[in-house]
Amino acid sequence: MPATKKQFSSIWLLMTIATLLLFLFPHQVEAGTLDVCPSGCTYASIQAAVDAASPGDTISVGAGTYAESLLINVEELTVIFEDGAVLNGSSPGVTINADDVTIDGGILDGGGSADPGVLVNGGADNFILRDAEVTGWRDGVELAGSVTSFKIYNNWFHDNSESGLQIDAGVVLDGVVTIEGNLFKENGGPGIQNDSGSLINAEYNSWGHIDGPASGDTVSGDVDADPWTYVEFYMDMEPDTGALLQEVIEGESVDVALKVDGEKLYGVSIKVTWDSSYLSLNSVTLNGDWDDWCTDLNTTPVPGEIAYRCYLEYPDTELDTFGETILTMNVTAGGSGLPTSGGPWDAPFDISHLEADTSAGGVSGVKIWVNNAGYGDPSVPERDITDVDDGKLVITGIANYSGYVDLQGRANDSGAYVQVYSVADKATSTLLADATSASSGAYYTAHISPNVLILGNTYSLFIDRDLYLPTTVMAIDDNIIPNPPIPGVWWHAEVLTIRPYTPLNTVTLLGGDATNDNVIDILDAGCIGRDYGQTPQACGNGGTSDVNGDGAVDMLDLTLMGGNYTKNYSPWNP
Repeated sequence: MPATKKQFSSIWLLMTIATLLLFLFPHQVEAGTLDVCPSGCTYASIQAAVDAASPGDTISVGAGTYAESLLINVEELTVIFEDGAVLNGSSPGVTINADDVTIDGGILDGGGSADPGVLVNGGADNFILRDAEVTGWRDGVELAGSVTSFKIYNNWFHDNSESGLQIDAGVVLDGVVTIEGNLFKENGGPGIQNDSGSLINAEYNSWGHIDGPASGDTVSGDVDADPWTYVEFYMDMEPDTGALLQEVIEGESVDVALKVDGEKLYGVSIKVTWDSSYLSLNSVTLNGDWDDWCTDLNTTPVPGEIAYRCYLEYPDTELDTFGETILTMNVTAGGSGLPTSGGPWDAPFDISHLEADTSAGGVSGVKIWVNNAGYGDPSVPERDITDVDDGKLVITGIANYSGYVDLQGRANDSGAYVQVYSVADKATSTLLADATSASSGAYYTAHISPNVLILGNTYSLFIDRDLYLPTTVMAIDDNIIPNPPIPGVWWHAEVLTIRPYTPLNTVTLLGGDATNDNVIDILDAGCIGRDYGQTPQACGNGGTSDVNGDGAVDMLDLTLMGGNYTKNYSPWNP
């Protein structure tokens, strides 16, 4: 049915009212988001998006570099810079002429500009700058005129030629003024230069030093910067010495500590990782002020990682601390992941520098910048936690020797003893490890506690058995010792090259030493000859006429002895 004239009049009236409402109350229009990126978005420049924006809009700036300077005259505008978004205009990076403008995130890099990074003109009330990095300008932010409410928080101002924040002469600040949670560091002038003539509250900011503005970025007069904040996390590899390195032996368990220097700490989160194939975690002990208020973030243990969140609660007071241990880890060096050869091996600990993992906060939720997490120089170079080595254990591998002993004239090759000595000189050497051969002839040496055999070292070796000749001459006889004689030393040595066992060549021990005096001579011949064809009898020092161990004294014993007559050692090339 066609619309009547009366219906058309009603529609026209409603449209007119709606238009008037939009004109009179534009802020009631639903805010929109304008996307900016170098290519593929509606806007390729930020200024183009600003010019097209309406009050209440948000401009989302994607990663990329934008060589432009912004002029913002739109009220209630929010400009959000995503990670990786850089603004590097040469005149003031951003000029603010409107109320309720927010700049959120991003890097404002002036590259040495003689202008401020952000210029806030008088009457631009309630400007907010948060979570931004501002560097390379004359001043990071310049407040050029009087405003009502002004909020600068959680920003990093650094390497500006003059000040991080400049407040000009004659400026009157009213309303809510918030300057906190910022890091002012390595600027050419004061972190804050206040020329307004009125006191400015800049408490709970960081100044690049644990002693605050006295030793870090300074402040001008009329700036209340006390109390200030600060935090650095670091590893102490030999509590409590401050060592960055500790040498350990494979299998050794040691303590390492995570420590903190801080001002006005009320909460911390930390994450530390290491190679779990080189180190195994035995325990974590939370220390000091944090013990009662820490939460293990790894509800399911993660090999090679710890992560904790710790915070205080009222009436606990903020912590001013220097060298305080947050936690101590007990770890065991080595494991199946160590290489079979080589070494020693580095096993570093990595304190994560990412804010999602490692951060700190002050009372009332104030951000505290982790001073050694890539925000300029740390207090000492070795405390830079942006690398993957924040302290390490150097692991020396331990191992042993293995091999076979072939007992001449016997099928059962058990009972030979293998000894490992520290040095070649018999008079000063220490027995470090030993073994006894099995029926197969196999042996595997084992440490004699507390000694260990270090991979890569050379050790002296000695093998012997009752009724057999040793690998080193033990009975000195000028007529039968090798030429030239080598008295007083172990003859054989070998480098320990492979863990867990370095294999040695098979040794054949020569038999027939019935008297156990380490030389085969007339005494052995007489002992065997005396009992030939009879029951075996004792000979000499614990010996026997049955030198091949078959229970009888016969031709086999006689020829075993005769074949080695006048010898006093068993040849061996390990």
